[in-house]
Amino acid sequence: MRAEDTDKDSTLLYEEAPFVLLADEVRLARVQAYTAGYERELPVNRGPMRLGLGGQITLFHAPPLLAPIYNSNPLGVQLFLRARLARR
Repeated sequence: MRAEDTDKDSTLLYEEAPFVLLADEVRLARVQAYTAGYERELPVNRGPMRLGLGGQITLFHAPPLLAPIYNSNPLGVQLFLRARLARR
């Protein structure tokens, strides 16, 4: 699990461009993110490798001012396969 609380500044409103470095940074809004995930070791091990399958979901809370950037119900989902060298 993870919780994050971040202040976003006005440079978030500009596209990636060199002139953004000249813009004044002004605190625009605060965004919170809450992440929960799980990973399970797979019973199939290949030689020196151990595999795991997992996923996580992140829910964001952003003010209506940032809806054009974050959407009205921001959400992130990740699925992953983890490969790790087995200990001997």
